[in-house]
Amino acid sequence: VELPFSNYSTPKLTKINNNLFVSLFDSQNNKSYLFNKDLQVNSSFPIYSLIPTEFGDMDNDKKTYVITSKQKKTISVYAID
Repeated sequence: VELPFSNYSTPKLTKINNNLFVSLFDSQNNKSYLFNKDLQVNSSFPIYSLIPTEFGDMDNDKKTYVITSKQKKTISVYAID
């Protein structure tokens, strides 16, 4: 995978509903990336975020949720495909 030159966090591996994901945060440009196990970026990403995003199945409904912050003192939760 080729990404633009920037300051990236350490990749984080997350298993959600038997699917493996790799997340990465670009702190220089405030972007979060989500890749599948084949390192293909999710179609909804990158997204703007002030903090590294968290991913998970929050309510055991087999959907993947993203927790992020796009503004100071706010938290947003999104369901993704």
